[in-house]
Amino acid sequence: SQGAKLVGESIENGAIYQSEVWKDLVANAKADKAMHAFIGYDKDKEVIVAETLPHDIACWGAGSGTKGSYNYNPHAYIQFEICQGSNDDADYYWKAITVAEEYCAYLCRMYGWTAKNITSHAEAHRKGYASNHGDPISWMKHFGDSMDKFRKRAQARLDGTETPMAS
Repeated sequence: SQGAKLVGESIENGAIYQSEVWKDLVANAKADKAMHAFIGYDKDKEVIVAETLPHDIACWGAGSGTKGSYNYNPHAYIQFEICQGSNDDADYYWKAITVAEEYCAYLCRMYGWTAKNITSHAEAHRKGYASNHGDPISWMKHFGDSMDKFRKRAQARLDGTETPMAS
C-alpha cells in the first residue's frame, strides 16, 4: 500500500527519526511511558508488530520488583505488549501469539539469543524484576497455552522447524 511505502521510505532516509511523533515516543520512553513494540490489529484487522522505540532505549514495561527492573541495565530486556483480546476469541489469540513467536524468533536471530531468553511479565515478577502482572500467562491459559509451549514454538521458528499450530 502507499502508506506502507511512505513509512518505509521515511525510515530508510531517516526522516521518521526527525519527526515530532518520533521525538514524542523517545521522550515518553525516557519518562517511563513506552514499550519497544506492540502486537495487535492494524486498521485493516491484520495482526502486526508496531515497533515504537529503538532497542537501545530503555522502556517502561515491566515496572520493578524486589530485585530491580528488567527495564534497565544490567538486566535490560526488549519489551513488547501483546494487545490482549477477549478470553474467548481463539482466532485473534492464535494470530497474535503467532506474530509474537515470529517477532521473538526475529529478535533472537538478531541478537544471538535462544528462546530461553524469552520471559513473560509474570515470570519476570516471580524472579523479582517486574511489577505484579499476570500477562500473558493469564490470557494463555484460556487457550490451553503456556510460556513453555510459546518458547518451544518460538525456538522451532528460530531453528526453521516450526510446525502448524493446533488451535
